[in-house]
Amino acid sequence: MNKVLSQEEINALFSAMCSKDPNPDERAEGEGATWRIYELMEPIPMSITAEIRNSSLTMNDLLNVSVGDIIDLNKRMDDPVYLCVGGIAKFAGRMVQRQGKKAFEISCRLSG
Repeated sequence: MNKVLSQEEINALFSAMCSKDPNPDERAEGEGATWRIYELMEPIPMSITAEIRNSSLTMNDLLNVSVGDIIDLNKRMDDPVYLCVGGIAKFAGRMVQRQGKKAFEISCRLSG
């Protein structure tokens, strides 16, 4: 049986997954289904994106982009980058380098 989750169920699931208290004995009554979904989904990889918001290009510039071009985003290096899950910004942070690789450092969790 397949089930499509509503936005409210997805938000509840995300909140449960980010909870610092995974102890099943301390969960409120009525949350059993959410936690069961969490337990089933916990090992599933999720796609995430990092977005630099409020930058724009003209259509002409976008059509003429080629390999090696540098796009001026009109942003300062310390402006926030947003980590999105399912197209919804969940965290703000900045791009950093860790062990020679690009990484994302979370500075705050966003509501919503």
